[in-house]
Amino acid sequence: MTAAKQQYEESRRQVEGLTGELQQQRQANSELSAKVAALQSRLDEARAALASEKEASASLRAELDRLAKELRDVQSMLVQREQQLQQEQQGRAAAEARAKA
Repeated sequence: MTAAKQQYEESRRQVEGLTGELQQQRQANSELSAKVAALQSRLDEARAALASEKEASASLRAELDRLAKELRDVQSMLVQREQQLQQEQQGRAAAEARAKA
């Protein structure tokens, strides 16, 4: 073989080797791109779930606040009613005492 032909064959083998490496790198990049897309999808789902949970949490917090206010109002009404009943009972007792006297 002539020197030029040997150099050509060596260059061709190098190009084939580099082409093979490039194909492997492209395949690896493709696999990584698929993993990135899957992770991005999972991240988007997690963000959506978190937003949904935050909305639900805010809604539950508002409902709890409303129920707590309602409970305080009912407790206040109960205390007033108990005081009214005590006054009525004291009034009846005084009236009965006057009637007996």
